[in-house]
Amino acid sequence: MAEMPKIDCAMTNPTVHTMKSIVYDKQVALAQAGGDPGTARRFLDMLLESLSQAERSFYEALDRNDLHDLKENAHRLAGAAPYCGAVALHESAKRLESRAREGDPELNAALTRELIDQIALFRKVTSMKDS
Repeated sequence: MAEMPKIDCAMTNPTVHTMKSIVYDKQVALAQAGGDPGTARRFLDMLLESLSQAERSFYEALDRNDLHDLKENAHRLAGAAPYCGAVALHESAKRLESRAREGDPELNAALTRELIDQIALFRKVTSMKDS
């Protein structure tokens, strides 16, 4: 996957930073499962099974501009993701959780789309790992 450069314009001499988040870290997932591959797989399967409902919940909360539900849904996903090595998904959910409180509909929509994209990417990467 290509790295997306981010320019920090707040600096006098802008520097390029690399936005790099690991989509799926199998070693983290294994460590969270106490080193048991079977448990790590069960955690992963449970997360994958919950993602469709999570997506629906995000869209519904966004449609209603329900900041409480948006924050709570993001909080749940942010809590589950680290147990499965879903690093980028965790970071995206945490971002939405913390920023949803601000009540900016455009920002919430953008962060929700980012999170939905991360969900799709996580599904794709974990399905490729099975092959």
